Amino acid sequence: MHEALIQLLWFVPWCWAVNISLNLLGYAKQRYPALERFDRAFDGGRRFIDGNRLLGESTTWLGFLLVLLLGVGGEALFAGHHVFLIAVLTFFGHALGSFIKRRLRMPGGAYLPIIDHADYVFCVGFVFLLYDYLSVQALALALILTLILTPGVTLAAFRLGLRTRKL
Repeated sequence: MHEALIQLLWFVPWCWAVNISLNLLGYAKQRYPALERFDRAFDGGRRFIDGNRLLGESTTWLGFLLVLLLGVGGEALFAGHHVFLIAVLTFFGHALGSFIKRRLRMPGGAYLPIIDHADYVFCVGFVFLLYDYLSVQALALALILTLILTPGVTLAAFRLGLRTRKL
């Protein structure tokens, strides 16, 4: 269990930092609409075979660029901790969550329990399990901790005006 806690302490904060950064980018785009001119949907508006958007409007190239910069910066500061990989996988975890929501025909911005709060932790954790960077116990703890803490954090961000939706 001690090993799982150590893994949790280097794995989860990076996931959360990237996730929070992406949320702050969303806030910045609301506050400074000029940023929208430089941003485009990652899926380019493409539709899947079911006729729905592949990902939607919130998974963007500007978000991907932010993730790459965070990953490079984090890797420069903490080489060998797989920070770049965590950052990129966090983005693709969100993209996977968006893909799932579009397959369920959910409108943009609709809340889907578990997916909206832990898609990125699951994605990073699953890949890290495959490469033996993370134990099953550490991933389970990360998911539980994320699912417990995220609703409160998002509600606080909503009350501070940093989010437009409570969840």
